[in-house]
Amino acid sequence: MITTRAHRRSSVGFTLVELLIVIVVIAILAVITIVSYNGVAKRAADSVMQNDLSSSAQLLEKLKIDGSSYPDSLATAGLTPSPGVSFQYSLDSTTGSYCLTATSDKSDDTYHISTDSGNVQSGVCPGDNMISGSPTLAGYTDLSNAVSGNSFVASIGSIPTGDWIIAVISYTNNADMASVPSGWTNIVPRHTTNTMQTVVYAKIKQASDTDQQLFGAAGSGGAGTTNMALFWGSNGAAISSWTIGSFGDRANNATPTTTLTPTINVTVAKSLVLSISTERTIADETSYTSLSGVTPWFYIPQYGSTKLQTITIGYDEQASTGTSKAMTVTYPNPQTTNGTAIQIAIPPAS
Repeated sequence: MITTRAHRRSSVGFTLVELLIVIVVIAILAVITIVSYNGVAKRAADSVMQNDLSSSAQLLEKLKIDGSSYPDSLATAGLTPSPGVSFQYSLDSTTGSYCLTATSDKSDDTYHISTDSGNVQSGVCPGDNMISGSPTLAGYTDLSNAVSGNSFVASIGSIPTGDWIIAVISYTNNADMASVPSGWTNIVPRHTTNTMQTVVYAKIKQASDTDQQLFGAAGSGGAGTTNMALFWGSNGAAISSWTIGSFGDRANNATPTTTLTPTINVTVAKSLVLSISTERTIADETSYTSLSGVTPWFYIPQYGSTKLQTITIGYDEQASTGTSKAMTVTYPNPQTTNGTAIQIAIPPAS
């Protein structure tokens, strides 16, 4: 007898609906993981800021005992926050009291401690005009390579409405910028230092601003020899109330260490004084240009063989009115007539 056995082939696999369910579940788990991680990272950053403030307050009290008064600036206090954390310090010369604010590039929260409070509080010191992010690398956008044709693309979409924004541009073509986006104010007209041009624009971020702002470089092919920096901060007064200093040019045959920034008269207490330095040199500069007298914020080095300008920013919150602090720049390479600097004081919003 012959027996016939039927063989059935079965295929094993997922249906489209099952695949979609798996994808949705994975996406939900990914979102939960990211949110959880961001929450942990933020809490860790908040804890670091609070600990930095507490330990710094202890050091300030020790310095007061040793010197009979609190230090007049961050530079003289020698306070060093953790990586990613920035300090702003103010001293009331009338009452002799201080206030110290901490921000972090890993958290949107801010904290402060003062003589009056004695412990860490949420928010910034009353009346503070805050920079954004860490004073080393965060809080600014390097536009040196963000080129569209012969224009630089300034992306301001992530900057909060109401923040002040400054664009520092350093280039070689002996001409004005080809174009500037609508709403920007030329707060520092073009200044020539031998083969280098320096110009500064500013604006207050508006809700109606487009995310991409295009600055047209000066002259034909000017983008290839232009360095540009965009940086910002909060709680600043209207641009019309800012104090703009005069340029301090580097002397001929100058040594590497040169005090470039002339001081200005600060008319509003708790103004944020920015010291802006530019230099053009044929020698390669890859190290951070050192500053003294102010707190370093950031440094943009040269790029390749054509973008030979460097841009260095320092800051100081001046608690009272009067003469600002001068910034001393120590250049890695001695050059002649290619360095200049200027100060800008931004009063806090009333």
